[in-house]
Amino acid sequence: MRVSRRLFLLLVVLAAPPAQHSSGEQQRGSEYSSAEARQLREFGGPNHLVQLERPVLDSGNLTGSELRVRQRDELPFDLLLGHMIIVKGFLPGLTRKANLLIDTGSTVTVVNRELVKQLRMDRISDKGGETKASAFGSEMKVERVVLRQLQLGRRRISRPCLAADLPWKEVDILIGLDILRATSLTIDYAKRKVAFGAGFGAGQPVFFQNEQNLAVVPVTMAGVALRLVIDTGAHLPVVYEMRVEGWGEKVPGQKRAKVVHGGGTMQAMRVTVSEAQIGEKRLTDLGVLVLPNKNSHPALDGFLGTASLGLNRIHLDFAHQALYLE
Repeated sequence: MRVSRRLFLLLVVLAAPPAQHSSGEQQRGSEYSSAEARQLREFGGPNHLVQLERPVLDSGNLTGSELRVRQRDELPFDLLLGHMIIVKGFLPGLTRKANLLIDTGSTVTVVNRELVKQLRMDRISDKGGETKASAFGSEMKVERVVLRQLQLGRRRISRPCLAADLPWKEVDILIGLDILRATSLTIDYAKRKVAFGAGFGAGQPVFFQNEQNLAVVPVTMAGVALRLVIDTGAHLPVVYEMRVEGWGEKVPGQKRAKVVHGGGTMQAMRVTVSEAQIGEKRLTDLGVLVLPNKNSHPALDGFLGTASLGLNRIHLDFAHQALYLE
């Protein structure tokens, strides 16, 4: 059995020296304000450059609910391979709309290397060191580039990010948490819409923690308490074998599976968990992938793929570290 090509990206910069830009970027230096130039030197910094396409609405005469509705930044999405959330964006120099994968399972934004070549994006040199990234313990070949004026809904975003050979030709840019956590995120699977900055009042929140720059939520599966990364880019939940050794024969339906990720491929076992719980939300007969390799991050037990949970909507409030499920 071959699991659809999902890139589980736990991207960690291991050695990133002070960035020195390529000659192409130096030639454009006059176009940057001092703040922009400083931002482009700070790879992975939390304050990526964001500009609203339209001015923020005057809230003086609006009630709280009216303001939330009118400031909602909503986009339709398609599901690639049945689970990968693809929204459209715009990039200067690209004659078509860009395909953007919304992926909370990745710490950083990654541009497909083919797009980097096509748009001749500026590289950031790594003199005196190198930038490395890993996916499930396997190193990935990456480079640092400058993403300029990406229009995502009402926002225009410029920031340093990574470039890599993504395993899906249809995806131009993987949008990671370095961009997504700037505002709340609502994914409405029923209506096929993504909303940025919208409020959400349904149900009780499940609070998550920030571990390794990822959103980690407590989940119980087959009686085992786990800490899983909220991963909107994955189809099935994934857990590490060493964390669920106590499952034994409690989980039926074991089938071999192959997982394709950014660092290569690995064998896994697909099982069916009879009962799982996330906060007050109970799930039954949940398909889960069990990975045999040892996790290099002891605070993480795996990834919570959201597409297969049978939910209508999920809402991530990054400011209050709260997850809502409906």
